[in-house]
Amino acid sequence: MHKISNVQQLCYLREIPEEVIQIITEAITILDTEYDSNRDENDGYGGFVLILQSESDLPSLERQLTKIHIDIENILPEYVETVICTDGQTFTNALVLCGSDFGVVIISPIAITPESLKKYLVN
Repeated sequence: MHKISNVQQLCYLREIPEEVIQIITEAITILDTEYDSNRDENDGYGGFVLILQSESDLPSLERQLTKIHIDIENILPEYVETVICTDGQTFTNALVLCGSDFGVVIISPIAITPESLKKYLVN
């Protein structure tokens, strides 16, 4: 699993479709603009993007969310949408807000997206 909290970290993303990179870039650019690119990701302002790539990332997702007091089984996202890539892969893009100044974007292949998020798919 990748955890991206500023634009400079985008260079670490490999083997991720361009359509997904665009979504991540947009989310991180907004966070950097509104909350500063040098923010402390753990101070309660801004947020970050979590990118899952395999089923083995699910325990790490749960640990990351638990740190910010989110229960994956009872999660209430603002939205969950599908991202259909030109290479045939399908991902989900979910936004979870933790108060008014902190959010987490969760990107994952649809096959491993937790059911607690899939039930909120809008498209």
